[in-house]
Formats: sequence, C-alpha cells, structure tokens
Amino acid sequence: MTNYPAAAWVLLGAVTLLVLVLPFVPCWNEWRRPTDLAALVIARDEVNNVRYFADAFRKHVNEACAGAGPVMDTTVRILRASTPAEAFPWSAAQRAVMVDGSLHVSGTLACPSPVYAGGDAVLPSGAHLPALLCTGNAALGPETRISEWAHADGILSLGAGGVVLHRLTAGVALMLDKGSGFCRIHAPVIHFGISEDACATPLARPPGPPPPPDLSALTPCGPKRYRAKGDVLLPAGRYLEGTLLAGGTIRLAEDALVYGSVKAHRHVRLQRGAQVHGALVCGGDIEIGPDCWVGGPIVCEGDVRLASGSRIGTKAIPTTLAAARVLAETGAVAHGTVWARKAGVVTA
Repeated sequence: MTNYPAAAWVLLGAVTLLVLVLPFVPCWNEWRRPTDLAALVIARDEVNNVRYFADAFRKHVNEACAGAGPVMDTTVRILRASTPAEAFPWSAAQRAVMVDGSLHVSGTLACPSPVYAGGDAVLPSGAHLPALLCTGNAALGPETRISEWAHADGILSLGAGGVVLHRLTAGVALMLDKGSGFCRIHAPVIHFGISEDACATPLARPPGPPPPPDLSALTPCGPKRYRAKGDVLLPAGRYLEGTLLAGGTIRLAEDALVYGSVKAHRHVRLQRGAQVHGALVCGGDIEIGPDCWVGGPIVCEGDVRLASGSRIGTKAIPTTLAAARVLAETGAVAHGTVWARKAGVVTA
C-alpha cells in the first residue's frame, strides 16, 4: 500500500508520454520509409501555360496514330473526312475522336470525349463536348458548351450564349459573341463581339500642359512616384509622367494620360479616351471607359468592366488582365490573356 502513490505517478507519466509520442509515429514512419514521392497534382486552373492541355492532347493524338496504324488504337478513334459527321455515333464515343480533315457538323453534337480536327471545325448550335483542338479555324455555334478547353491554331469564334468553362485559346484571334462566357482566354487578338474590324493602335500623344496645381498635393515617394492618402482625380486632357499611388479611388477624366503605372487601394475609373501606358493595379473594381487604352498588365481584386472601344495591350506587346469578374462590352479588344477567376461575360 505504501508503493501505490508512486506506481500511480509512474503510470500517469507513462500514459502522458504515450499520448505525446503517438501523434509523431506517422511522421517518423514517413521519414524512415517515404510513401509520397510522386509529384503533387496541379489543378488545371493553376497551370501557367494556357495551351498546356491543347499541346498535350495534340502530342497524344500524334503518338497514338503513329503507333497504332491508320485506323484506330485503344485511346483514339479516327473519323475519316469522307464519312458524314452526322453518321458518326458521337454520343457513344468513349475514346478521343480524331478527324483526319475538316469537321463540319450540321445536326446535334453531344460528345463525351475530346475531339481533334485536322483542319477547320464548324460546330452546330447547342454543341456539347469536353475539349476541342483543330489545326485550322473553329466556329462554335450559339449556346455551345465546352466543359474543359478549346483551341484553334487559326481563328476561333464562339457564338452567342456559348460557354467555355476553363481555357479558350487561339493562334491568330478569338471572337466572342454577346452573351458568351469564359474563364481564361488567350490569343494575339481577342475581340469581344463578332467583328472583322480591329481597333487602331493608340499613338502616344505629345505631353500636354503641366499638371494642374492640385496634383502638387501628392507626396513624392521616389523618382517619378507620387502618392496620395485619399482619392485622386487627373483632370481632362492632363497628363502625369510617373507612377501614381492612392489609398482611395483614382479617376482619370476624359483624355487624361499617365505615362507610368496606376495603383489604387479602392477603385479606378477611366473615362472616355483616358490612357495608362503602364500597369493598372486595384484593390476594388476597375471601369475602363470607351476609347480607353491600358498598355500594361491589369490586376484587380474585384471586377473589371471594359466599355466598347476600349483596348488592352497591343498586338506587338500583349499583356494580361486578371480579375474576379470581367464584363466586356461588344467592341472591346484585348491582346494577350484575360483571366476571370470567377466568371467572364460578353455583354451587349
């Protein structure tokens, strides 16, 4: 009986030590005998190369066809261009479908597998498929739905009400009709709205009169860097050479010009004809008015609205627009990449 208290303390210490050590046993086993040596799976939205899946699918089709003869293999089914597309069992295709020429479907099209066209591709209204790759031009009819990605080496047009949930890319140009939805798109030229006319490249205007007196209230924070704690207004027709930082909202009136970058903690408003030759960074929403131009990248935590006639980047120097939502009016033009993290819509 006299040893009972000592035994109890020993037992309590052993149990406590066991409770403390047990959580580290899996760590010890993993360190001694690693079981997770494979590379981590990267989500499709996180791959930096916007054409990654199109290039991988192209390589897969070429390798499969080269190694399995002229007809088919276990992963690719070939549709001869001489065979009517309407006669092909699209809905029952369990393998990737390769068309050895141009694809023109006039009836309904609902395919559960990716489609490769060795030429142009014309899809009907209401087509449904996970992915599309064509070596020519692609015309996706109204209400087309692509659940993963689509790419054309030439010009790709998406009809009214069409939706591509992930990546939409083209080697020459993209044309998105009104009501179409997108997430991440890339092309040398992106037309929001079906149009054959491209906006003229904006020319750098000569420096105007000196900045108005109220800009002297800005606090210099480096060579050609100006900062304000609150809102900033650059009056119509004036220009600022340098980087403009504001803790509030920045508004560029009509034909105002910034030879540098703009960064606002809240919102940015560009009225008709305003230009920013550098980057545009904003913690709120950005409104880019008619006939405006931004030459550098646009990074926005909120929504970006592109008015008709606005232009992002140039064909010679493409750029990137990234925002939570992108609302682009018909007639807006972008060069490079547009990434809407939540949703992108072409409005009338």
